Amino acid sequence: MRHGMTVDALSKFMLENGASKKTVNMEWDKIWALNKDVIDPVVPRYTAIVDKALVELTNGPDACKFETHPLHPKNNAVGNKAVEYAKEIYIEKADAQDIVVDEKITLMKWGNMQVTHICKNEKNGVVTYILKAKLLPDDKDFKKTKKITWLAKSDTNFEVTI
Repeated sequence: MRHGMTVDALSKFMLENGASKKTVNMEWDKIWALNKDVIDPVVPRYTAIVDKALVELTNGPDACKFETHPLHPKNNAVGNKAVEYAKEIYIEKADAQDIVVDEKITLMKWGNMQVTHICKNEKNGVVTYILKAKLLPDDKDFKKTKKITWLAKSDTNFEVTI
């Protein structure tokens, strides 16, 4: 609902329902579904981590490296973004809570990793997670793994306080 309503979606909604003098109560799901159909093909995809947990990759890249990826997986006209790969990455804390030792996880746009150690600390009443993991570059089995979004821990990524 935070995407905003488009004029095209509102027009489609009115045309599909037609004109009527009768009072009609409808669910909001229909209009938001039409709006999603309008904006989904053209909206760029970015990654954000709200509540972060640190993952240290034992065999991650020594120096930060960048790769170019499309902003939309099915629409190259939207443009490209630079994705940074580093030895330390952030994942969502909610995802970290569900991970167990020796579990294989798929890092989106990177590959599989295996968790080797989980350290759960409490500082000033705030629970922090630090995971140690190793990348599995030869493991291409993505069907039975959890898919997790991530961001590299670096100076180029910035934090926004909400």
